[in-house]
Amino acid sequence: MPTPRPPVGGSEVSPSERISFQGNPVRDPAGSLGKEIVMAFVRVEQRNAHLAGTVRLDWVNGRDGKVARASFSAISNAYRGSGEQREEQATAIQWTAWGRQAENAAAFLGKGSHVNIVGHLRNNHYQDAEGADVYGLSFTVDEIDYLDSKADAQARRERQAFIAEMDAADDPRPAAVKAQRATVKA
Repeated sequence: MPTPRPPVGGSEVSPSERISFQGNPVRDPAGSLGKEIVMAFVRVEQRNAHLAGTVRLDWVNGRDGKVARASFSAISNAYRGSGEQREEQATAIQWTAWGRQAENAAAFLGKGSHVNIVGHLRNNHYQDAEGADVYGLSFTVDEIDYLDSKADAQARRERQAFIAEMDAADDPRPAAVKAQRATVKA
């Protein structure tokens, strides 16, 4: 089959500008709505991003027991215009990773880590306990590329450990309060 031509007067979109949608019927998990809602999966790529903070790892109940869930914010910058009109636009996305990928992200990534992330966007529309509609979007990680070298990652971890140690030394609170705070974080 020959490649279709763009319409007269139109222009062809480059492959990097295409967004593919894949329809998937999704039912309300509780089955209370009795409706079938078609959700589209949208692929999202965030290139040359840096993590804005630490990776938060927690364990949630899944079908087969406990599952690791990591959440983190990644920020990437884009530049628009040229010359005097050139301006920087920052994009921050709150990502969620699951399973082994979440555990690896928590172990090897930290504030400032340089990454490429490919994932998908899902529409979270549901009704809460009072029957009110709640709308939201979630970004779920499919792939993470760790762009830092081992030496860069080790230097970043040592620098952050040093800063944390200096902050603890400057903390005027009594040692008992510091110890209690440390156990709450763990």
